[in-house]
Amino acid sequence: MKVTSFHAGGSSTNIIPGKATFTIDMRAQSNELMEEMTKRLENTASLLSEYHNISIKLTLDAAMKAAVVSDEARSIIEGAIRESLGEKALKPMITTTGGDDFHYYTIKRPELKASMLAIGCNLQPGLHHPNMRFNLEMIPVAVKILLKTIEKTLTKNG
Repeated sequence: MKVTSFHAGGSSTNIIPGKATFTIDMRAQSNELMEEMTKRLENTASLLSEYHNISIKLTLDAAMKAAVVSDEARSIIEGAIRESLGEKALKPMITTTGGDDFHYYTIKRPELKASMLAIGCNLQPGLHHPNMRFNLEMIPVAVKILLKTIEKTLTKNG
């Protein structure tokens, strides 16, 4: 949880502003932790409002969900990696604070089973950076894994 913008006052430096706005970016490794963080933020705002006798209005502009990874789906994709590239290619699963629109699929439709695939494409200097670049030769590798995942899923489910 971090403040990413703060705006108060105007162009004159000798006027004390009557109000301010700020933006907080919150990320969590799980949706349960995000709910806890949201409650803590709301509680903190309420306490500060009461203590300083001011109004603090919190609004939610956007909400991201953490990935809900199914053990079954993860097992299928891990098998696809092993079959496509060998045991050495399979690395331990990582958990990140990254959020994405497609994470809502398993929230809105809990019967869906999802997993994530990271292909190790040497992304530099970082995701969403204006100069982002990665090893394009990894795209066919990812396609191979995804095709094997689809094949294994179809075979498993008849």
